Amino acid sequence: MPLESALYETLVKFFSTPVNLETESRKSKFIMFSEDGKLFVHNNKDNIRPLSTDEVDNFYKIFKETGSRSPSTYTDVTFNSSYILAALSHLKEQAII
Repeated sequence: MPLESALYETLVKFFSTPVNLETESRKSKFIMFSEDGKLFVHNNKDNIRPLSTDEVDNFYKIFKETGSRSPSTYTDVTFNSSYILAALSHLKEQAII
């Protein structure tokens, strides 16, 4: 299994219990959670957005190449990069990845 897909599955498993996070750039509070094997973001505007396997995979490919923490690096593959970056930071803090 490619590591990218493993990242999505890791996020789904870890966020089966919702976690309050905040984006690094704008300090926007949001909740990341998973349900039925899918990953979601509940943002501070009370919108719930699904995160697809493809966008997480494509985000992670660029992240591995560049290591960029700037959401604008990822606009070609996802508009949810600030949420994914915050989730990755949280997993690192928890020593999950």
